[in-house]
Amino acid sequence: MKISQLCNSFLWSGSESPARGVKVSWERVCYPKSEGDLGIKDLLIRNKACILRNLWSIWMKAGSLWVASIDLYRLRSCCVLEVQSCSWHCWARKKLLRLRSLLPSLGGLQEDFKSCKAWEKLREKIEKVMVNYIGSAFSEV
Repeated sequence: MKISQLCNSFLWSGSESPARGVKVSWERVCYPKSEGDLGIKDLLIRNKACILRNLWSIWMKAGSLWVASIDLYRLRSCCVLEVQSCSWHCWARKKLLRLRSLLPSLGGLQEDFKSCKAWEKLREKIEKVMVNYIGSAFSEV
């Protein structure tokens, strides 16, 4: 939340000071250009998508040293989707385990899970716009 506020302030005022007289909300600015806005990715949604990608890598045992280490020493060869969350887990593991319920609904149980596809499914969508050659926007039919 604080990061979004800082980004908003910087976009509209060029510094960390609060922006005054803002005409467009930060949430609106974060929609893609194809939907009529600046296309700045919302960091909270992007972070969730990247965490889900890491979770998918752990679940699929997708060949990195980090994944092998997590599987061997932390999960002890249990499935990441079934392991119980404990109060003594570090904040990163708690974050992974909190988001694991989203993995199946985002198509994360497939062989080709991509964070950009997860971002697309997690974000809120609005009506797409078409831009004619002069530059004025019209709603897509």
